[in-house]
Formats: sequence, C-alpha cells, structure tokens
Amino acid sequence: MQDKVINPKDTALEHQGTKCKFWIDKKLFKVGKVHGENWAEILSYQLSKLLRIPSAEYEPVTFILAGESVRGTLSGNFVGDGERLINANELLSGWLGNEYDQTKRYKHKAYTFSRSLALFKVLKEQVQPKHNLQPVQQMIGYLIFDVLIGNQDRHHENWGFISSREGSLYLAPSYDHGASLACRLSEKERKGRLITQDKGYRIEHFAQKATSAFYGDGGRLLKTYKLAERCIQKYPKESLFWIKKIRGLTQENLLSVVDTLEDDWMSSIEKEFTLKLLQTNQKYLVELQNRYV
Repeated sequence: MQDKVINPKDTALEHQGTKCKFWIDKKLFKVGKVHGENWAEILSYQLSKLLRIPSAEYEPVTFILAGESVRGTLSGNFVGDGERLINANELLSGWLGNEYDQTKRYKHKAYTFSRSLALFKVLKEQVQPKHNLQPVQQMIGYLIFDVLIGNQDRHHENWGFISSREGSLYLAPSYDHGASLACRLSEKERKGRLITQDKGYRIEHFAQKATSAFYGDGGRLLKTYKLAERCIQKYPKESLFWIKKIRGLTQENLLSVVDTLEDDWMSSIEKEFTLKLLQTNQKYLVELQNRYV
C-alpha cells in the first residue's frame, strides 16, 4: 500500500492544539507517539475489514510540514452531521454517579467488564442496532478483536455511542488501535523473542501477558486472554460468532495484512513478529472455541 503525500498548501488545515493531531478536510491526521503506532492502526483496520467489524478507517499518509516529511495516519470522521460521539466514560458516570470517576483513564477499578456490558441493558430503550449487528454482539466483536490484535487500550474513552439527530444511540465503530500488535517493542526484543529457545521468552508466552483496560469484579486487571474467557462465558453466542470469523482467517489473509505496508514503513522483523503474534492469538481463540463447543 502506497502512502499519500499531503502538502498543507493543497488543503484547508485546522489545528487541534497539538502537533500530533489535526483535521484536514474532515479527516483526522494523527502521528503515533512511537513509530509503531502508525502501522498498528493501519494493520488493525485491514484486519477489521476482513472480519467485517465496524471500524474507523485508517490509511498511511506522509504530511509535508515546514519542508519535512511527517508520517502518520488519516482517518475519516465517522460522526455524521447533527450527530455527537458520547464516550463510554460519560455514560458510565451518568449511570453510576459519584461511584464512577469519568476523568480517570487508567488503573480504574470501577471500570469493569461487567459494568461496561451492563450499560447496554441500562440504555436498552435508546440503543439501536447498526451494521446488521445487535449492540451487544457488536461490542463483543470489539473485545474479541482486541484479543486477536493484543489491544491494551480499550479504556472508557476508546469506545462509545453516537447520538443521532433523532435522539437514539448506536454503538460507534471501533477506533484507536494504536496500542496493539506489540507495536512499541524494540527491534532487539522482537528479534530475541523470535529466535529464543527459552519458552518463557517466546512470543507464545509474551502474548499471554497482554492486559486489557478492563477490571474483573474482584478488582484485578484482566489479561486479554482472560477477557476472551469472560466474553465466551457471559455471551457465548456473540463470542462464538466472532471467533468463528477469526478462525476462518487463512494464513494468506494474515500475511496479506502484514504485507500491507512497504518496508520503509514497517521493517521485515516487525512484519515477522506481528505475523507470529497474530497466529498465536488466533490459535488461542480457536482453542478457546473448541473448549466451549
């Protein structure tokens, strides 16, 4: 996939108060905090398309700023005219009151898997289906997808609902996947985990350690693999629907996703490690499916 090259002289630019994000003709240009966040967003989007998971669109771009090239992603605005994005923290706080601090993003023990899914029952009369998916089914799809890509940043401002002009709500597409696919690892660590004979350092062991942003009812942060187990225990039909799709991804599918970007965007070691990580997480989900079918 070739990246676009955008010159600010060719477009209207609205700065958003940070050098890392700004709007260009109703599309958001965003620079990852680290190199890997850019390609993590792009590859996650490519995977979501294969699985038919509603997702914000991301494409690679090079922005020319003050004569220098800056790489990032370009994403269309999924909120329509007259609509408003309401993040989950606002709705959880509205439901739970002082019991829930909507300003706290991390280490938030009140932000639990159970409460987040219970919110759909609280909002049942307002929330409408979208994309031929029931709201809970769609949300479980996001969480199972997080397990596949190792997304550790589904905090309460990284999902939410869109309020339509008519006043109803529908679940927003999945967005902000920059903390996925182990994109922040160094090249040295990737190489080491790929070639090691130490079982405790292999990618298989590494994948098991990924944490979600959700807490369990016992006050412990859930690993992504444990999150998948909670999903299938509480919402078996919805979970198996998505795991079946993930099981159907061929190795050619995964390889085509990893090869989306040119080598100057993503190194051969990054591609090899990412492919192995996706294969590992896919294998885990298939094994989980086999235990419950």
